[in-house]
Amino acid sequence: MHSEARRSAAKCAMAIILAAVVASCSSKIEASHLTGADVSFLGVGVLRSQVLANFGLPAQSYKNANGKTVDFYQLDPNGPSQSTKSTIEDIDIVADIFTLGLAEIVAVPIEYATKHEPTNYVITYSADDRVETVQIGGS
Repeated sequence: MHSEARRSAAKCAMAIILAAVVASCSSKIEASHLTGADVSFLGVGVLRSQVLANFGLPAQSYKNANGKTVDFYQLDPNGPSQSTKSTIEDIDIVADIFTLGLAEIVAVPIEYATKHEPTNYVITYSADDRVETVQIGGS
């Protein structure tokens, strides 16, 4: 009976460790990175609907003093694709499971070192909703 209690306690401890490992930091850090944005299509004359289809809703949108629509985006043109991010997250979780969380010692600094800063894009549209100007790095 005593050895059965030990086995039960060991199983409980392993379940707790496994739960902590699955909720790992490195995979959460990777998930928080911006997904890469393809900005190669962006230029004067592009329809606003195309910009919205590629980038989604802007962080801010407003009318300027001339009544033109201005959209503000924070994008990472050098960031990883969604599939790459998912693969990295999966690798982080598997590494955590097989190393009982010790992989975090290496993975967390790598995740912070590979995080890109977003680039600001301020896009102004003409009256017919076509890109008129693109300011990169502006606010």
